[in-house]
Amino acid sequence: MKRALVFIDHDMTIRHFVKSRAFAELERDFEVTYVVNVDPRPRGQWIHTDPESLGFDRMKVVRIPRKRMGEWYKLYAVSLLQKQRGTANYKARKQLMASVNGPWRTKLYELLSLPGIFSRFRRRYLDRMGVWAPLQELITLLDPDVCIYPSMLTGYFMNELLLLCPRLGIPLLVLMNSWDNPSQKAVVTGTPDRLAVWGEHTKRHAMEFMRLPEDRIEIFGAAQFQVYREPVTQSRAELCEMFGLPADDLPVVLYAGVSKSINETRHLKLLDEAIESGRMLPCRVIYRPHPWRGELVEGEENFFDAGLKHVVM
Repeated sequence: MKRALVFIDHDMTIRHFVKSRAFAELERDFEVTYVVNVDPRPRGQWIHTDPESLGFDRMKVVRIPRKRMGEWYKLYAVSLLQKQRGTANYKARKQLMASVNGPWRTKLYELLSLPGIFSRFRRRYLDRMGVWAPLQELITLLDPDVCIYPSMLTGYFMNELLLLCPRLGIPLLVLMNSWDNPSQKAVVTGTPDRLAVWGEHTKRHAMEFMRLPEDRIEIFGAAQFQVYREPVTQSRAELCEMFGLPADDLPVVLYAGVSKSINETRHLKLLDEAIESGRMLPCRVIYRPHPWRGELVEGEENFFDAGLKHVVM
């Protein structure tokens, strides 16, 4: 039987790929070993799930130092600007980078991303970083036919696998995790043999913003949304009771919040007022805050004090 390694370094990919059983067919056709990166430090961990609780038949645990992942960041930031220069996304992406790194450091990254400078900078950076030997030894020992990495297109394994897999002659398949990954990220130490994207839109983004060739991109769909293919087992009345809605026939609208806090209560009040005034057809609104949402932004009213008539949380 052929062998596959699946690399896991974040709770989000555990939730979206492992717990959704995205690899069920792979496990039938391949001997699959899951390689999980565990950060022993209490702060800044990406995986809080106990790997032993996931029920893997075969699992290996590695500990890539967080310091090493951080050392890749400068090359990542410079490469991101180099790849996105000339695109409609460039200005916004540079502003976002400046909000995190400061304007002067971002200007330095922009300088290093210029033609002529970038190629020399990248070559010297890769020579200095080398490969992480323990991971190379593990992959060599397990001798897989393919490596698969579900990823936010950054992470502990990204730069390491892009270097190691070509060196070891092993195909690398990277699976995007979220809708904005191809427009916001960059692969910097190599090119995966295949990048699996959600659809045509993210395929175009991978080509335009990541500069990936079309023949390296495959449309696979979104693993975390496969659950919606399953038939609904509850009745409408049961669902209305679950979400605190009247058991009527009015359409139900979902407002899904975002992780970067914005004044969502204001949006909900506008919807509520539009329904109340008749500018919108009668409906019910369910508000689902993002699980990573921060505190209320400046000037935002508490949802529970807003007195909304047509919106529930």
